[in-house]
Amino acid sequence: MNIKLPKIKFLKPKFKKNLVLDKSTFSRHNFFSNNNDYNVICTRYEEFYFTILLKSLFKFLIYKKKLTILQIYILETIKWLNPKVILSFTDYNYFFLNLKNYFPKKKIIIFQCKFRHQEILNKQIKNIKILMKNNNGRLKLDYFFIFGKKLIKFYKNLFKTKFIICGVVGNNLKTKKIKINKKSLVVISHYTNSYNIYKIRHNKIVNTLHSISNYCKLNNLDIVIFGRMPSSEEKDEIQFYSEIFKGLKYKYYSRSSNNYKNSERYLYFISFTSTLGYELATKYKRVAFVYGSLIQKPVTQNRFAYPQKLKKKGNFWTYSLKEEEIFRILDFIRHVSNKNWKSLINKIIRPIIDFDYDNKKIKKIF
Repeated sequence: MNIKLPKIKFLKPKFKKNLVLDKSTFSRHNFFSNNNDYNVICTRYEEFYFTILLKSLFKFLIYKKKLTILQIYILETIKWLNPKVILSFTDYNYFFLNLKNYFPKKKIIIFQCKFRHQEILNKQIKNIKILMKNNNGRLKLDYFFIFGKKLIKFYKNLFKTKFIICGVVGNNLKTKKIKINKKSLVVISHYTNSYNIYKIRHNKIVNTLHSISNYCKLNNLDIVIFGRMPSSEEKDEIQFYSEIFKGLKYKYYSRSSNNYKNSERYLYFISFTSTLGYELATKYKRVAFVYGSLIQKPVTQNRFAYPQKLKKKGNFWTYSLKEEEIFRILDFIRHVSNKNWKSLINKIIRPIIDFDYDNKKIKKIF
């Protein structure tokens, strides 16, 4: 097992107005076009400022605060760098949500990180309510950027803030107009080797992929895969799809490539509960959603387009893994008119994940 030691920095960076907490979630969104606009605090032990780390260790040992060493380090680094704005895309870090108590005069901005199913959202709300009790009331933020208007009802009693509906920052970025490939179907991969799910060749998901393969053969569509696994496990995923689509040519895009840019080349997609599927649909890409029993013990709370209250079968989604159902939703996304498709997306998808081209709402704040 390779253990990666944190990087140690000795020099203080130049003052910048904006300070980002958590490089990991921030780097996915290409938020600022210029590195001169911000500094970053790595909050996953990737790197430390030497003098601030020593100071934090000293405070932890001497004063014996309830905070962890990392939390003390974050607070001390913020004091040291003295930004005007603190922002983070890690909305599931409850310490970040409480920073206004430590820095009441600084602007605190939180962005929703990911789409949440009912089970995960309920768990997050429960944890925030515990934090509220310790805080004696709602948590204070200056701005909370969230994906869609349907989510405000869950958060409005938890935060004292201004909510701004912005969709997904990375999905909102400007794109170049290119020729659209209408002769391919993109499968947004749901592959994982964590539970031996895909090693069982008669598993339901394997049969579903065979149905997708059959549909593509009948309709002369090329198969494209948007990969899910990190580079270290990419070979397993490629091998899996090579066995599933044996004898068929398919194009594979690795996870490390930019799937927002890759998606601009295509029109038709099929998604197994992926957030990317919602993101592409909100841009009016034709996306079919399969919400069937993908594992042996499915989580019944996970519903399509939550918190929308929808039937188990709709024009472009299904909870069934039967081949005729897969064929039905794929036929629909390929033949529905643009007018009707946009109407459906505006009604079903955009209330949970909106679209703000070029992030115009965010640029008004920054």
